[in-house]
Amino acid sequence: MFTHAKRVLADAVAAQQIPGAVWLAARSGQVLALEAQGFADPEAGVPMAADTVFDLASLTKVTATLPAVLALLEQGLFRLDDALSQHLPEFPTPDIKIWHLLTHTGGFPPGEKLWDRGWTRAQALDHLVRLAPPNPIGQQIVYSDISFQLLGLLVERLTGRRLDEACRDLVFGPLGMTGATFTPGPVTAPTEFRDHLGRRQQGEVHDENAGALGGVAGHAGLFATAHDMYRYAAMWMGWTGPRLLSPATRAAATREWFASEGDRRGLGWLLRTPHFSSSGDLMSPLSFGHTGFTGTSIWMDPVRDVAVVLLTNRVYYGRQDHIIRLRPRFHNAVLAALD
Repeated sequence: MFTHAKRVLADAVAAQQIPGAVWLAARSGQVLALEAQGFADPEAGVPMAADTVFDLASLTKVTATLPAVLALLEQGLFRLDDALSQHLPEFPTPDIKIWHLLTHTGGFPPGEKLWDRGWTRAQALDHLVRLAPPNPIGQQIVYSDISFQLLGLLVERLTGRRLDEACRDLVFGPLGMTGATFTPGPVTAPTEFRDHLGRRQQGEVHDENAGALGGVAGHAGLFATAHDMYRYAAMWMGWTGPRLLSPATRAAATREWFASEGDRRGLGWLLRTPHFSSSGDLMSPLSFGHTGFTGTSIWMDPVRDVAVVLLTNRVYYGRQDHIIRLRPRFHNAVLAALD
């Protein structure tokens, strides 16, 4: 059924663009494909498996931090139009609302180098919470890890628990995402070879700033399996399993909140655009998803009632950008097979 989708990935493996992949396609609550292709670790001869654990990178933003924030919203602890400084008094900019952070319109740059300063996690978070944005607020989308680092801190303040513990109780436990964790141990798909370590990273977060935050951060650090991501997608699509978030909340998060220069944002989610979307060319305009730097992605199409998860450790071969063309071609092949 998915012959062309498998070939797209097999060709990428043969070209050493990715070592392998685990992917899942589901429709109307039914898993139509759960495939493991290639190797998790070619050098060690370890094949990919359906239960391979991946560093999700920026999928952490929408798989951990976003649902935790929205769950606390449903508890009535804040409004999206609240100033962040109402809940984080040290924060110096009263004009930044919580929804600005969720839509990457808070005026922050893409990131702040934390990893080379020798700080503890507490010191790094204290630095972040005192940052003033250098750009205008609410005028353009600038994809920013800082926004979700601050949202992770917001979750910690509101719950009185570290982000990983809060997400376990608010999200992963209720949804049965048994493999989802910020501290996976060594049995994961290895990522990039790091000269300063003299080895590949495995079982530790690839993102340097997440590493500086002890591996527990709002923007990166989560590890999970394809099955975990299916459980998560099923909640957003309103299929099986616990509700977790109300239909009203899911609808609010997946509508357009801001658009600029070919970028459309919901709350946390990237919304499909007509051109250059990682979702490919065949998903509907109502589709929403997200990607992760390590080579991961999830896209959902409520019109076709489809969810597609693609997990790779593409940084195994370095930081070339082959994944940018690979994702949409793969999604095109999957969607065509479903029609």
